[in-house]
Amino acid sequence: MSSMRISSRLRAKWAPQETPPAPDPSAAPPADAESAPPEPEYKWLRMRIGEEKDRREREARILERLPDAAAELNESLADCLDAYNSAFGPGSAELQSEPLQLRILARHIREGQPETARIEILSVPAIPGFQIDRNGSPLVVEIGILPDGKLFYRDRDQDQYLTMEELTRRILDRTLFPKLGE
Repeated sequence: MSSMRISSRLRAKWAPQETPPAPDPSAAPPADAESAPPEPEYKWLRMRIGEEKDRREREARILERLPDAAAELNESLADCLDAYNSAFGPGSAELQSEPLQLRILARHIREGQPETARIEILSVPAIPGFQIDRNGSPLVVEIGILPDGKLFYRDRDQDQYLTMEELTRRILDRTLFPKLGE
């Protein structure tokens, strides 16, 4: 019996003294009230939510531009290989293009035997950017968008921003000119 008294005393102690008024069914909530999530009360959380929204928007814009970046890289590499073929003969280097991949084949004559070197360039949305395999030597290049809308390229391993000229050099130099130092 004493447990019943305690529980009824506790209920009386913790029960609200006044009941709030019932909402007026005729009053419509503001238009934004239903769709807007509750505003967090912690300043750090509001700040981090804002940062994450900005990051997601930036990432979506970059992913939209990844095909443009691949096309720009394809065009620049084609120009470089045209110059190489002009200097060393037609078929010395070849660019093959697929939707998410570029392949470069370079043919050298060593000790009287033809030798082919290969470069594979994959467009990788997870980076977002390019994963480049230069005969076993990897290179990861991130792309991003500058405030003026132009693309930038960044060597992830060396944490260096690259111009298109520097990017094409890093991709092609070791393969096209293997006996020359960097």
